[in-house]
Amino acid sequence: MLITPYYSSKIKVLNTVLIVMVLFIHSYYIEGEKYHLTLAVQRFFSGSAFCGVANKLFFVSSGLLFFNGVNHIKDCLPKIIKRARTILIPYLIWNCIFVCWYLILKIVPGVGSFVNSDIFDNFKSLWDGLYFLWIAPASFPLWFLRDLICLVLISPLIYLYIKYLKFWGIMAYFIYGLFYPAYGIWFILGGGISLCYDLERLKKLLSTPIVIISSIVFIFGCGYICIQPINYIPPRTFDSVMAVTGLIMIWRLYDYLAKGRILDGNKFPSSIVGYSFFIYLFHEPVFNIIKKLPIRILGDTEEIVIFFFLFNPFLMCVVSIVVAKIMQKIIPGIYSVLVGGR
Repeated sequence: MLITPYYSSKIKVLNTVLIVMVLFIHSYYIEGEKYHLTLAVQRFFSGSAFCGVANKLFFVSSGLLFFNGVNHIKDCLPKIIKRARTILIPYLIWNCIFVCWYLILKIVPGVGSFVNSDIFDNFKSLWDGLYFLWIAPASFPLWFLRDLICLVLISPLIYLYIKYLKFWGIMAYFIYGLFYPAYGIWFILGGGISLCYDLERLKKLLSTPIVIISSIVFIFGCGYICIQPINYIPPRTFDSVMAVTGLIMIWRLYDYLAKGRILDGNKFPSSIVGYSFFIYLFHEPVFNIIKKLPIRILGDTEEIVIFFFLFNPFLMCVVSIVVAKIMQKIIPGIYSVLVGGR
């Protein structure tokens, strides 16, 4: 399967939407837990509800793109080598940047309170330091890149698994993943679609009635999470149903919006699309400061917490894009290395 320009634009636009969803997960205020409405709003957008689908769809699109154009197992090697530049180098660099950020925040007077914990306690020995820096990883949002790197390294095995077991192999592993935590199933799902299926056929399979039913189940599931006790952890099967229905809803919603000319990936503002990877890499611990500052100044009343919970993700996007554009203008070579040539 080769990804057409339409689907290439679709993935690019959806990546921008998905990174905003990730920011909503990280925008959570503990201070809001004492207010019923604030807690309900935050739980609706939490990783257990609406925005939890973001990481899964990121893995699906990664699998689609990686196995796009792969016809033989030998085709995996050039892809692996390319990913060393596009994901491995940024992963290594940004973990170091993250530690440097915390060092600055720790020593600069007046900003030490924005540091959640003393991460330097993790450097008691060389092994502990290396483990924390690049395996833990130091910048916690980069767990996605860490897992993606591991999946890329075993991509030849994944290719053989999909190639010889085809639909039944994908379904067997997918069903396994419904009951046991395994982000790799979403990467394999994307790879399976790329190697054995076709996005246009998938579009026809996910018909309007299926999309409507999935959307209803997904939204009601988000509402169900809102009314649960604060310490409620949904069972694995519930999380899987939310993931599948949420994926269907978001993936096909783009098609309906594009068809109705409400959204056109080819005409979507270039000043917004294309910076999702930098936003992802850059947002911590900067986002922590953006979150805490207004609460420190204005207090943590219910209205303030709800407003900034909803506002902060978009402010973070604006700040990130402005910083990215400045870097592109002043130090384009360094910026290119930091984002893996994107």
